[in-house]
This record gives sequence, structure tokens and C-alpha cells, in this order.
Amino acid sequence: ISYARSSGPGGQNVNRVATKCQIRVSLAHADAWLPAEVIARLRNSPFTTKSGYMVFHSEVHRHQAMNRADCELKIVRAVAEASVLPLATKASTKERIQ
Repeated sequence: ISYARSSGPGGQNVNRVATKCQIRVSLAHADAWLPAEVIARLRNSPFTTKSGYMVFHSEVHRHQAMNRADCELKIVRAVAEASVLPLATKASTKERIQ
């Protein structure tokens, strides 16, 4: 987890307080808490870098804790989305494709 100065409006507060939050999650070490199928789907997500990290950042709030909570929510949503199994293709759809 790293923090930096946020951009945008905020007056002097923007220049003094590091409110922007960035969380990097290593997919190489995620096998301890995620199934292999979910990790494979997460590798194809737009949040994943070539080096195998998922990067989430937020600077929508003026408070560091709220931006961190927003990043954590993004992580939960990405993992939940990758955990959903794709639906099986119907037989009629397979026939139509062939």
C-alpha cells in the first residue's frame, strides 16, 4: 500500500496531505488465498500488469482512509467477478455456431 498526493481541487490540502491510495496485489503470492482458476481469470483483468501485479488506486475522496476503503472495495469486486464461473453454452447455440 502506498500513498501519494492527489490531483485535482482541494486548495492547500492537496499540497500537504497524501490522500491518493495505491494498492498492489501480487498474483504470484495469491495462491495461498485464491483458487488457481480465479488467479488465471485475474491475470486477464485490466488491473493486472505485465509483471503479475494487480494495481488499484483511488483519489476520489479527500481522506486517505476513504480512498483506501475504495481501493479495498475494488479488490473485492475484481475477485468476486473473477470467481463467477462462466455459464455452459446451450446446445442450440453450439449448433448455430457450427
